[in-house]
Amino acid sequence: RLRSPGKRSHSYQTTRDMKTVHFLAVERRGPTLIVSVLRNVGCFSHEEFHDEWNELLAKFDDPSIQNVILDFQRVAYFGSIVLEMALHLGRRLESRSGRVVLCNLSAFGSEIMHAARFDRLWPIVDNLDRALEIL
Repeated sequence: RLRSPGKRSHSYQTTRDMKTVHFLAVERRGPTLIVSVLRNVGCFSHEEFHDEWNELLAKFDDPSIQNVILDFQRVAYFGSIVLEMALHLGRRLESRSGRVVLCNLSAFGSEIMHAARFDRLWPIVDNLDRALEIL
């Protein structure tokens, strides 16, 4: 399970030979964070995703963040960790009357969101421009 920022139970050694793996790109546009999923997070362990998850959660400490767009343009499929991430972010925004919008889902990604009934929670749109318009 994803956890809020805090102490990690593992320590990791970093060397120059290790590549930094980025799972998310985050951009701010006014009161909206655009979170782009860059790779299938499900292929990696939760520990590898942990640092980026904590960095993303820290951005929500800013009360001016009202909305989040989850952009799936770069991934055709994703694991349950992304579903869990979306739910967690949605819950954080509820207290601010904020909104979540999903965009750029592949056909398979749309099936996943429909099966999880996320299409009943949040709008799913074709592209980022449309997502920004409806916020």
